Amino acid sequence: WCDIDTIWGQPRKWLTPEVLNAYDVFSPWAAHPVLGPFTVLRNNEVLRFAYKLVPNLWEYLQHPAYEGLDEWIKHPGFNFPDTLQKLVNAGLLRQWPGLGVMAFNDCVLHRDAVHQNDVGNNFFCMAESTKVIWNADGLHVKSGNPQQDTEIMYYHFQLSKDSVKKTYHPQVLEQPAMTMSVQGFEVTV
Repeated sequence: WCDIDTIWGQPRKWLTPEVLNAYDVFSPWAAHPVLGPFTVLRNNEVLRFAYKLVPNLWEYLQHPAYEGLDEWIKHPGFNFPDTLQKLVNAGLLRQWPGLGVMAFNDCVLHRDAVHQNDVGNNFFCMAESTKVIWNADGLHVKSGNPQQDTEIMYYHFQLSKDSVKKTYHPQVLEQPAMTMSVQGFEVTV
């Protein structure tokens, strides 16, 4: 699954046939096997029935309040991510370790750092001055410092949806490249 507030680059640069054949669970969160903006689960016997291993599953599903089995740790130890982590730890699932920086998120708009790494993860938050540029070659982060610039698999505009809505117009899609920041879209000519 993936979130719809995501712009994709070239996922096949990270998810090669060799990688896809070698692992069962894919997300940029190296510390946990599941992440909402991007998770891929192999269709195999263990994963098809993993939900049944969640402790108290039926109790939660019958509860009148909203209950989720996604990446949120609402009930530590009693949720889908923790259940998958137990299967990974037991050697029943092979978790992809990711490859360096593969995703950016607009989650930390107030920090000065261009790349703010959430410990153990392969996704980073952006400073306001950082630009994400999409073109036929993929999705690239430009920070003003060439040593920190990198290609990424996707950009999750989790908190800047209003900026995106205000700055989007059909001409954006007609351009050979798009630039996006936490302020929204810019047309790159």
